[in-house]
Amino acid sequence: MQDYEIHPDFETLHVENGMLRAELAALHEEYEHINRFLIPSTKTAYLIQIGALRVDLLQSQTAVRKIRRKIAILRENIAAHKYSDTDEIEQTLTEEFRQWDERLRYELSEIESAKARFSSLCPNEDMEEIRSIYRMLSRKLNPEVNDEQSDEAKSFWPSVQTAYVWNDLFQLKALLMMSEDYPESYELPNDIGSMRRTHATLKEKVERARSKIRSARQHPAFEWRKLLDAPEELTREQSRLREEIAKARIQKTALEDMLRSLELKNAHGA
Repeated sequence: MQDYEIHPDFETLHVENGMLRAELAALHEEYEHINRFLIPSTKTAYLIQIGALRVDLLQSQTAVRKIRRKIAILRENIAAHKYSDTDEIEQTLTEEFRQWDERLRYELSEIESAKARFSSLCPNEDMEEIRSIYRMLSRKLNPEVNDEQSDEAKSFWPSVQTAYVWNDLFQLKALLMMSEDYPESYELPNDIGSMRRTHATLKEKVERARSKIRSARQHPAFEWRKLLDAPEELTREQSRLREEIAKARIQKTALEDMLRSLELKNAHGA
């Protein structure tokens, strides 16, 4: 009969394992939220509010550098009494500024992608409900959280992940209703050894999940978020960038006047 007695530590372990599963499900959801939503949405907002201005500044500064380089080439050739072929100069500039132009194209494509994503961002109230349901489903069906769940129950997990990625609140609610047929665990109340092993495994998984979140939070998006959440600082940065853009454009206009003068000299020298 001794073999069938419930160990006195069972209740404590049962409660603690439940708490660990809930924490692991929450950590799993937080990690997914950071990588699938928080970082992309923050990047989108940052690109639209700051990135677009930075690209505008980069365009203006690149144009200034190209004109300066063109002026330098013309001056060198004029001093050497050498005619400057326009096509040759343009080819030289194309080669010298290839990396700058590639960077600009990439930055511009990022801005366009951000604008396209902005219209599809999920409302905050829906996102909170999606996150809450996902945590509940993760506690039950995620094999990483509840590996004692039945294979039939686990088979729902890919559908949960797909619905979460696509912000499909309706599908998540439907899956939550379907999951009510499955308990959270199949732990045997008199198997204390298994309970202890589960407890140790869950603690390790929780620590690994915390570590992954700490690493994820090193992403620049968390610094961008601080700026986006500080209206006065954000406005100052936007104003600074606009001032730099204005200065670069004024400089570009002055250099273009100088360039035209040199091009006339070059043409007359021919």
